[in-house]
Amino acid sequence: MRNVLCWLAFATMMGGTACKKDNKTVCPPATEPLTGIWVGKYGIRSINEPGDTGFLTPMHTYTMIFHPNGTMVVYDGDESSPLLANGVYSLKKGKFYGQYAYFRGGSGEYSLNAQLLKPDSLAGTWHIGYGGPTGGSFWLKKK
Repeated sequence: MRNVLCWLAFATMMGGTACKKDNKTVCPPATEPLTGIWVGKYGIRSINEPGDTGFLTPMHTYTMIFHPNGTMVVYDGDESSPLLANGVYSLKKGKFYGQYAYFRGGSGEYSLNAQLLKPDSLAGTWHIGYGGPTGGSFWLKKK
């Protein structure tokens, strides 16, 4: 049964690696693309000093739409928000990286570092500029 499950995991992955048979059967990890609509919240740092790691509870709404080509659309709020940004993202070994710039309703460039906690859950920090100081924390859940 384990070999059947391994084969199914292999067959569903594009470009995946085959299962190895040593003492145990090792299957490639299942991955789920980020493509789609994600919603969540972000918060800001509690103190604006270098090295501050205190974050206020995320309470401002984020909506992000991830496209399969690595581009994303960011709404500071829901999809009816006047604040709209475009950006790019990547996911490598469970680590999420993104950057975006507002072009409607505001200005500014921001970046994101997060961990894919589950196939439908991201959490991490957002930064002012591309790799600048930490602005706060955020989380997203796939819709």
